[in-house]
Amino acid sequence: MLVGAALWLTAPETADPTVEAESGDPEQGRVFYLAGGCLGCHKPAADAEGSDPGLPSGGHPLPSPVGTFHAPNITPHEDSGIGAWSFSDFVTAMREGTSPGGNHYFPAFPYASYRTMSEQDLAHLYAYLMTLEPVDAPSRGHDIVASGLLRPFLGIWKAMALGERGFTPDTSRSESWN
Repeated sequence: MLVGAALWLTAPETADPTVEAESGDPEQGRVFYLAGGCLGCHKPAADAEGSDPGLPSGGHPLPSPVGTFHAPNITPHEDSGIGAWSFSDFVTAMREGTSPGGNHYFPAFPYASYRTMSEQDLAHLYAYLMTLEPVDAPSRGHDIVASGLLRPFLGIWKAMALGERGFTPDTSRSESWN
């Protein structure tokens, strides 16, 4: 019963952004994409035939002590990428580590690092990703121990390990500094 209560209290959260996706500037988003090293993880796997190595079509293996994670496709492909995601889905994934289907993402996806990004900056990144060429490359499953058993307990880890979400600007600094 205690485990059930803990899982209920740590159920995946969703975001309700106050910024409109249309306010995103793809050029500014490209800066975040490059600075964040998105392609470093989301590049195609070495064995992916005919894939453009400059597009984040996913499949690249990320070995870890619990097994191998495979980064997903983050091109705007409607079926195998993030093309069907709303801006709210994107913010929820980036800040809460929750999929559009309501599942916890494993922390191999560094959502903890993006929790303090402003919604406007996330709108810029989203706008840039939506300008990329859509690649039909379905995401590979992870090869990790007890994936189905571990995922529900990620909410407990998130509740204990993740800091506050959202960005708090330093009012003593300029807007461009923040």
